[in-house]
Amino acid sequence: MSGGVTEVHASAVEIYQPYFVGAADDVVGMFGAPIQVIGINGQFPGPIFNITTNWNVVVNVKNDLDEPLLLTWKNSWQDGVSGTNCPIPASGYGGIIINNRDVIPLLFGMPDGDITIFISDWYTKSHKGLRKDVEKGVDLGVPDGILINGLGPNRCDQAFVKDGIVYHIINVEPGKTYRFRVHNVGISTSLIFRIQSHNLLLVETEGSYTVQKNYSNMDIHVGQSFSSLVTKDRTSGPASGPLPDPPNDYDTYFSMNQARSIRWNVSAGAARPNPQGSFKYGEITVTDVYVILNRLAELIDGKHRTTLNGISDLRPSTPLKLAQQFKIPGGELSAFDIHYPWMPGYMDLTIFRLFSSMDFGVWTENSRSTYNKWDGVARSTTQVFPGAWTAILVSLDNAGIWNLRAQNLDSWYLGQEAYISVVNPEVDQSEALLPENSIYCGILSSLQKDQAQRVNFSARHRFLIPVKQYSLC
Repeated sequence: MSGGVTEVHASAVEIYQPYFVGAADDVVGMFGAPIQVIGINGQFPGPIFNITTNWNVVVNVKNDLDEPLLLTWKNSWQDGVSGTNCPIPASGYGGIIINNRDVIPLLFGMPDGDITIFISDWYTKSHKGLRKDVEKGVDLGVPDGILINGLGPNRCDQAFVKDGIVYHIINVEPGKTYRFRVHNVGISTSLIFRIQSHNLLLVETEGSYTVQKNYSNMDIHVGQSFSSLVTKDRTSGPASGPLPDPPNDYDTYFSMNQARSIRWNVSAGAARPNPQGSFKYGEITVTDVYVILNRLAELIDGKHRTTLNGISDLRPSTPLKLAQQFKIPGGELSAFDIHYPWMPGYMDLTIFRLFSSMDFGVWTENSRSTYNKWDGVARSTTQVFPGAWTAILVSLDNAGIWNLRAQNLDSWYLGQEAYISVVNPEVDQSEALLPENSIYCGILSSLQKDQAQRVNFSARHRFLIPVKQYSLC
């Protein structure tokens, strides 16, 4: 791979595309301080994989870090979290572009350019130093800066941005239209994205086509991704002038109303030729309701931990998915009692494909009457505002063990996650088989094969509360 983007052209029906990924410590200088980061293939951010729906992608990973590495991949055996996978013995980030197949037309003309942007908060302390801080109960506080594609901000406001910071430049041509794929890959800071004097025509978010609508700016929370079309139809030159005023702290509904305004394009196809709206999620019979309580970190066994419903996740020495596969006793999962009210608190919640509704105040049974049951956008990450609730509908139609977590990395690191076990009591052919090259650890370390180094590591905390698993039919 070179230049950060790998493009592959093939015409066969069965396409297998190999990628080789290496993770290692790199040092970058930012905001006047060199800092250790996790580089992918010698790049920070990592390279972009440019692939197409239905391709078979083979990712070979080499870990040169001094700590375990997990690569996130949406499969019940490669979900990239400690509850399903043993780590590659020893996180950085990069982009994956999944293009439409030829049989699924784009909903807009082919853009003149395709631009990927990673935005994130930035701390001059290393990720290892930040971990030690949150373990001691030290709040991360305001970040030291904001990065765009791994580089600092332009000095458009000299009173706010110091001199000498390297920043990212994107070259565009007047009159042409570009697709901007913007991802918030930060630790815990929600960011507002705008392009001075230009509209952002939202067309897609996290694999779902949206009703096209212009925005002057977009709130992008940690873990969220948006695609917008931008036409260069205004004055040329670099950004200038002071930064715009921040949102009004007293206008609590501004950001929420923006999130509500994003609608699913129910007449468009995405990964499949049939329209997105053919999945009539509003007609699904709700079989179980779980109310999950978010609250501030607390001391558990003398350690600062975050919780969901008072339970802090234990990273087991043997992943739950492997324990379930090999019928190891004690491989149960945490679940939650049904209760409310909700408590104030902010987090970004991540699970694979969800539909959400939200409002301020306390959720009650009557809140269901406010749900959008037709064109709420399907996505994998949603926000929960302080003093508010977010209701998500998840169709658990894939057997396996799936991760539910706070996307804010400090909360996630301290235990704010859980696992959902979806078991089909009948013979289920939809779940992928255990890969031959799986890595084994913990109790199953003796099964490790030669293609991966054996790993032994133990959990540091012991307060997982095992409850029952749930079967769907």
